[in-house]
Amino acid sequence: MNKPNIWIALDVASRDAAESVLERFSPHRQFKVGLELFTAIGPQAIFEWAHGGLEIFLDLKLHDIPNTVNRTLDRIAELGVSLTTIHTSGGMAMMKNASRVSLAVVGVTLLTSLDEMDTRRMGWEGSSQEIVRRLTDLAHQAHLAGVVASAGEVETILRLWPTARIVVPGLRWGMSAANDQARVATPGEAWQVGATDLVVGRALTARTDFRKAYQELMAFFS
Repeated sequence: MNKPNIWIALDVASRDAAESVLERFSPHRQFKVGLELFTAIGPQAIFEWAHGGLEIFLDLKLHDIPNTVNRTLDRIAELGVSLTTIHTSGGMAMMKNASRVSLAVVGVTLLTSLDEMDTRRMGWEGSSQEIVRRLTDLAHQAHLAGVVASAGEVETILRLWPTARIVVPGLRWGMSAANDQARVATPGEAWQVGATDLVVGRALTARTDFRKAYQELMAFFS
């Protein structure tokens, strides 16, 4: 069983703070940049990191009209990042446009902060598994690289799309709190059910004993 890509989330608000995390977890090379950090530091830092030997997952969760998303993805591709995200709820035309760019694009199904009460309030019918299945089917038809989902939905996704790239955030272990995540798992659980990409944030980066935390994380895959 192949080891997953492990993206350490740079959930900080400045370039100095981000580079402190990069240094702390060197020689790890895969890092995720989300919307907060991107708006703080802009594209130049992303370009420099991506061309300096790091693999960058730029997680902006684009959701707009097809032409706007299409042009934005072209700009993202120019930065040299390895992976980025759009919302599957943006529709088929938006996703089909996204599938043609020269980097891997995965579709966000349900945010891991949402539970079934949230989806009912939003007017979405069915369980989280059913909603994820419907959105995954659209992403597959649109020829995206894969989807973002919780660990509990990975097996459902693989039955529908065995070759999908599946990105799982919201990972916790030990005494880590769920915080704002509603559907969580350990890194080992997500990998064992078939996730190809794991996003690890505060459960790792908030630890004062970060070397031990990193060793614990990697032990899931030994």
